[in-house]
Amino acid sequence: IQGCVLCIFELEKRSTVLSQKGLCKLLCVLNFTRIMMQAFQQHEHLCWLLYNGIFLQLKHCRAFERALEYLLWASISLELSIPIRSGKYLPWLVTLYCAVCQCYYDNQAAVQAEEFSRRALGKINEVANLERQSEVPATRETRRAYKEASIKLGAMMFKRAVYESRRRHRPVFRVKTKSSLKDIPNVPWPRTPTECMLMGLFDNSAAQFLAILEALWDSTRHPLQTKMPDEPEVQEVILELLSAGIGILSG
Repeated sequence: IQGCVLCIFELEKRSTVLSQKGLCKLLCVLNFTRIMMQAFQQHEHLCWLLYNGIFLQLKHCRAFERALEYLLWASISLELSIPIRSGKYLPWLVTLYCAVCQCYYDNQAAVQAEEFSRRALGKINEVANLERQSEVPATRETRRAYKEASIKLGAMMFKRAVYESRRRHRPVFRVKTKSSLKDIPNVPWPRTPTECMLMGLFDNSAAQFLAILEALWDSTRHPLQTKMPDEPEVQEVILELLSAGIGILSG
């Protein structure tokens, strides 16, 4: 049945322009998949079917306005499955968590995105603690997976925090803000409050660069493709992010 559901979904998605009837059919498929997954949750030995159902939800529902609803449900379903809550499936779990965060950001719900990323990081720590208590030997791949998970979810938190920290500490008397990259001195890091935050949250340049990319990508405003936002504090943060990124790339 699950295979048939996937085939129906792929056939409908082939259409260049999705009709209202086709959209309704795709949503019915997703709802039917959710019903199947609810049945699978009662049986741990069927966790691989639950895993496949979550994969279908993640792969296909980002195209819909109701994507967040399905992604949230999929992430909760995965958390309830003890066999899947392990280091082996950690990259998959983090991909799902990051998809939820991105949906929140796409819907201009940055507060919820940051809150969910913090919650997700707590869930990852729970998985790590469970594995330590069960004395599961940590492999190099597992340690790497936990490291990448903390970086990716940290970038989701940084995406909002870097702007909000500047808004919260807005000075009563306005000082001259940075208007171009030339206003940032060419001295060793950290040169700006943004670089201080990057160094406090991430311990290597690759992680810092990922956080910079996430913070600069805003599907609602497109700061790198259109004009800068009106808020002076946000403009300054964007310049500091660009400067930090250039500094990382130039070595």
